[in-house]
Amino acid sequence: MIFPIRLNPPASFSLLIVLNVSLLLSSLSAQNVRPTLTIAAASDLAPLEPLFREAFPLGDLTFTFSSSGVLARQIENGAPFDLFLSANEDFMRQLVKKNKVIQEEIQVYAIGRIGLWAKSGAIRQITDLDQPAVRVIAVANPQLAPYGQAAMAALYKTKLLDKVKDKLVYGENIRQTQQFAETGNADCAILSWSLIYNKGGYLIPDNLHPAIRQVAAPIRQKGSKNTKLADAFINFLVSPVGRSIFAQHGFNLLPAAPSLRR
Repeated sequence: MIFPIRLNPPASFSLLIVLNVSLLLSSLSAQNVRPTLTIAAASDLAPLEPLFREAFPLGDLTFTFSSSGVLARQIENGAPFDLFLSANEDFMRQLVKKNKVIQEEIQVYAIGRIGLWAKSGAIRQITDLDQPAVRVIAVANPQLAPYGQAAMAALYKTKLLDKVKDKLVYGENIRQTQQFAETGNADCAILSWSLIYNKGGYLIPDNLHPAIRQVAAPIRQKGSKNTKLADAFINFLVSPVGRSIFAQHGFNLLPAAPSLRR
């Protein structure tokens, strides 16, 4: 008796092959996946994000931008960030007290600057803020945003604060503050220079406010696996490439230093 030859395997056998191939491909793909660094970053760094992504070779970058105060609070509450880029040292010190970062690992990466911007282009210097035509001035919330603190310091030092305090409206961070001015809800805004250096405006002299020393540190969350990658990104920020990016966007720089992290 001649038995017919089955040319098609059972469906269960075909499914098993498909599953095995899929598992093999997934395994091979996983071996080549680039690590992802999750970064909590002050809002003044938002314009630099594409350049950071393009220039950093060791992993993919996921950014969350907000005011430094809001981000510090999220980190205190266990938000799963690998790295914090704060716009000043005060909020980082709070995280040191909460054992979220280590004091010795904090690195200054740039010095921020503030500027005055108006959509109309008519407000060109800080003394213009006292004019009757200027009815609303946007600044970032000084309790949450270092650039808001610097704006208030500049107004105080120029003896304008008492004259314009009733004109002030507060954004949660400097990007929201910028939106107030762009949409016409404010006549002008005092912002990070990095947001407006190429849009016209007035650079407020550095001697009118305390230095905005921007700092980075890895977050010490339980189970974090990206500490080395966070260290590598901090090294990148203070490298010649990183320093060039900051300089192009209107930041002041500290004297060049060798990489401090391993």
